[in-house]
Amino acid sequence: MYYGKYYVFREIDARQSVAPSCSRRFDAATSSVEAEVTGIDGVHGVVAVPVRGLVYATATGTDEVVSIDPATNEIIARASTGAFPDGVAYDATDDRVLVSNKADGSITVHDPVTLRIERTIEVGEESGNVVYDPVSDLGYTATTPPGTRSPTWWRSVPCPTRRPSSTRSSPS
Repeated sequence: MYYGKYYVFREIDARQSVAPSCSRRFDAATSSVEAEVTGIDGVHGVVAVPVRGLVYATATGTDEVVSIDPATNEIIARASTGAFPDGVAYDATDDRVLVSNKADGSITVHDPVTLRIERTIEVGEESGNVVYDPVSDLGYTATTPPGTRSPTWWRSVPCPTRRPSSTRSSPS
């Protein structure tokens, strides 16, 4: 949420086999769509970061992460990620953007302005969705071991300044 505005994917028709190529800004107060941001091929993850004045979205169709200016709804930067970027989160402690890359089992850590990859954390399994927890100062991603269909583990990933961790825990 960004000052009463939600950024969401365009609704997917059940007959479509691909993710949408735009994100919509939804006004919670008026229950209406205010704007549509196009040029994001296969939107999967969206996170608004008011402290930076930006919205970040993953584009699975082009293996990219983009930053959006919510005042103009224009894409202001884009950069490569790993294969099939899925989730996106913001690490407020280290001021970094985290992207989970489903197809290559990694988390890419990006500069929040240039979106340049600063680090790649190998998860080793399919990595979907990512969240950042400021209390533990860790990122978490849902992982799917080979040969299974649903996430069975949440794996912690270190923030950008920490050493890699192999800690695993079962979902609650």
